[in-house]
Amino acid sequence: ASVYGGKIDSSYEWKDIKSGLMKIEGAEEEVKYLKNKFNGKFFIGKSATENAFLANADRFSVIHLAMHGIIDKGNSNFSGLYFSNNIDDTADDILFSYEIPSLNISAEMVVLSACKTGYGKFQSGEGIVSLGRGFMYAGAKSVVLTLWEVNDHTGKKIMEFFYNNLEKGMSKDEALSEAKKEFINQNAANIYSHPYFWANFVLIGDYSPIELKSKSSLMIYFVSILFILISITTFYIL
Repeated sequence: ASVYGGKIDSSYEWKDIKSGLMKIEGAEEEVKYLKNKFNGKFFIGKSATENAFLANADRFSVIHLAMHGIIDKGNSNFSGLYFSNNIDDTADDILFSYEIPSLNISAEMVVLSACKTGYGKFQSGEGIVSLGRGFMYAGAKSVVLTLWEVNDHTGKKIMEFFYNNLEKGMSKDEALSEAKKEFINQNAANIYSHPYFWANFVLIGDYSPIELKSKSSLMIYFVSILFILISITTFYIL
């Protein structure tokens, strides 16, 4: 979950765009929800830099990126995912589309909770060339991406439902489908039930279930081990 702001002196248009981006409150809440629920390594705010991502991208089975996604309609190579500004970094803190296929991504699933990560031009023999497709080339087995803008409030809720369903053992496609249904049911009486707010999330790649290490299940594991140890100790004492 990235933060933005602070003028960057540059003649390059993409840096001027980056300096004007606003903080995404829902994205930060989204990642904090996942941090409280699951084990892993989380970068929120100023720590969510491009260098931090690159140093950890090949270490985890699930990668979740909640940030600004900017599409360059003139040259899709310069569409990008915008990480937090870090003036001390040598990196530009933008992961451009042309950089993604060369990454070493072994993740079971990459979730791109950003605007238009599945948007791109059709190229013969390639299909739709998008930010999400780049992660498939890099080795990800499946990618959750978006076809248009993500609403800050609704995107956060759909992702919460999605991960809750994955934790229950649902396949990825079923988990996303049920997440949308849950969201619609909760918002049947208001504008958020319109497809614009939930239909933009799609899944490509492998649909099979994925094992998530939740903090609650880990606690149950340790309690069970403790109970077994206590039982064994009591047996020997008796």
